[in-house]
Amino acid sequence: MVKRSPSTSPSFESEAEADIKSAHIRDQDQASKTPKKPPKKSLQEVKSELNNERESWTPEKKHIVVEALLDAGYGSLDFKAISERTGLTPLQLRDALKKRPEGKTNLRSKIIASVNAK
Repeated sequence: MVKRSPSTSPSFESEAEADIKSAHIRDQDQASKTPKKPPKKSLQEVKSELNNERESWTPEKKHIVVEALLDAGYGSLDFKAISERTGLTPLQLRDALKKRPEGKTNLRSKIIASVNAK
């Protein structure tokens, strides 16, 4: 008969100890699987993120706003009153403020170019 040394013999645990170990392992597995909530952000952090998302005035945004202002203003201008104040004819005013093809200049195109240049 072959004798085994005590260090290599299988250890026998009580059922209670085995249950405790398996419960501990199960708790660790569940803790690692539950999603962790990010910490709440302060009002300052939220405002900072919103400002970054909105970006500042880009040339494209300026161009859109100026175009909208010119279109709205062109439709509602009293050309007769302005022509009396400036000495220009209503036709000259309309021509200065209407849309021109690319490369042609008038007052409108110069206003838009000045906004885009900055």
